[in-house]
Amino acid sequence: MDQAQFQDWYDFSDRMARKARPGMSGTAKARLVRTVGRLLREAVARHGLDAFEDWDSAPYPGEEFEEMLVRDGFLARSHPGADPVGEIGLLALCCLRAGFDVAVAPSAGVAGADFTVDLIRRMYPEGVPPFVRRHFDGTGTDIATAPGASRVWL
Repeated sequence: MDQAQFQDWYDFSDRMARKARPGMSGTAKARLVRTVGRLLREAVARHGLDAFEDWDSAPYPGEEFEEMLVRDGFLARSHPGADPVGEIGLLALCCLRAGFDVAVAPSAGVAGADFTVDLIRRMYPEGVPPFVRRHFDGTGTDIATAPGASRVWL
């Protein structure tokens, strides 16, 4: 990953954290936005930009972010190996994963009921940038003309 990809990842994840849940309280939204930014900065400070080639290669960003969120109390597990729970933590993971897949390297992706063309448009009121439009090339979704309620795989 280069600096431009990191900036795109950060920008996409930050914008998604700000726009993904319109009904979320201001306090919870602020915690989500701060958490997403802090995790990105911490992971890159720990490993450097070159460490992150794709989501499924060491240092396994998903696992690392999940452990950070457990450490910080945003996720909890009922027992070792159990799926984590926690609204802020799970939303943070979705924002980070979607941002990575769109800005750096597509992987299995993330789907969510809130992931629609309209969300992408709300994230980028000034116009959807080229790196986001490229993510949808070949998917059959034209982000510029698709109905707002169309669900997208990020």
